[in-house]
Parts: sequence; C-alpha cells; structure tokens
Amino acid sequence: MRQIKIRIVAEGKTDQLSIKELVTAYFAELHEIDFDIEFVEEQPTSDRTSDGGWGMVYKWCLSNQPQERNAVYFGSGLFADDMGGLTCDALLIHLDSDVCESIGDLTSISPVPSRTDTPETRGMFIKRVIEEWLWPDGDDRTENHIVVPAVESVEAWLVAGLSDDDLSPETNHDIQKRLAELDHIVVRRTAVPTTLTKPKKSIANYKKILAVAKQKPRQIADRCPHFRTMIDEIVVVAAET
Repeated sequence: MRQIKIRIVAEGKTDQLSIKELVTAYFAELHEIDFDIEFVEEQPTSDRTSDGGWGMVYKWCLSNQPQERNAVYFGSGLFADDMGGLTCDALLIHLDSDVCESIGDLTSISPVPSRTDTPETRGMFIKRVIEEWLWPDGDDRTENHIVVPAVESVEAWLVAGLSDDDLSPETNHDIQKRLAELDHIVVRRTAVPTTLTKPKKSIANYKKILAVAKQKPRQIADRCPHFRTMIDEIVVVAAET
C-alpha cells in the first residue's frame, strides 16, 4: 500500500481534525484504492505553538513563497538538501467562505461576494484568493497544492453527516447553530438549549461529533460539492505519487 503525505494549512485545529477524519473515512469506504494518507498539521502546528484563524493562513501563504515552498516541502531547487524533514506529496490549504467579507482588502480578486451569492460563487472567490496569496506573481498553480474552500464552513460537512434532512448545508449561513443543534439531538441525545448559537469549539467535542458524522462520508460528498472537489484533488495527487 502506497502512502502519501499531506500537510494541512487551515484556520483552526478543529478544521484540521475534521479534514483528516472525514477524508480518511471517505477513502476507507473505497476498498479499491491503493494508498493511505498521512496528514500532518502544518498551520496551526500540532504542538499548539501557532495561533489559528484566517489571518494565520494569510500570513503562512505570504511567508512561504513559491520557490521556498518547492524547496522546503517538495525537495526541489537550490535549498533542496536542507529541508528539515518537511517534505510531503501535497499541501492542503483551507479557508471557510464565511470570511469572504473579511478578506476583501487583502486581495485584488473582485467583486467580493455577498451573503446572497451562491455557494459556488463564494467558494470560487475563496479559491482564487488563496491562489493569489500562494502565487502573488501569477505563477501557474501546481497539482501538489490542494486549495480547499469550505462553504460556508467545515461545519457544513459535519451537518451533512449528522442529518438526513439537511440536503444543501452549503447554503446555510447559520451552519454553526445548526451543528450545535445536531450535536445535542444526534450526538449527545439531550434537549437543545434555547440560547444555543454555536458548538463548543474544542478538540474533545469535535471528536465526539466526528465519530458520528464520519459514518456517512459519501452523503457528505453528495451534499457538499466543495468536499467532493477536495476528494477529487487528493485522488489526482495520489495518482501522481
């Protein structure tokens, strides 16, 4: 069995955890695949010495320009012999589309989509912004970079796995509250507090949510097109490895 290594640059620890758990669950159902995936936490780091948030994804992209990334992570270029064990088969860079309105001043991509725009429009904006941050000089994108817009956030994927009734979670702009409700109804099996607005953002809580949500990875892929696109791009990386 071949192994591919993917380093994750994401907004937060629960995003990294969700990506790892749901992608692993999806491929576990495809018994014909000939590869395993090792995920490594790049940003935020696994030792928790780095902060989270979309601003840290922006800083990471600007601090790791194309030539440096190729040398450090893919073993090419002038400094290929001094990689410090950071090599991988792909970098996966994630942002939630609920930050669209917050990052408009940090990109030349326009127009900035509004909340009334489609999930496709908001996802494409995030994708193009990340690509601009990664390749500010307009260099061609390479397949060893997997750009992942989550619409409106990674929590939409969890909702898709927990609920048979939420057919289009990417259209829900109150997806955090919906996940919090399902956390109580499906995972905890307790009454939903009337003041609930979002789930508890802890690794321990998300592990419990994911234990249930990841049982339906194909349903997640069917209902969340941007999750499906991420899967397809990972398959491309695996084929080239």
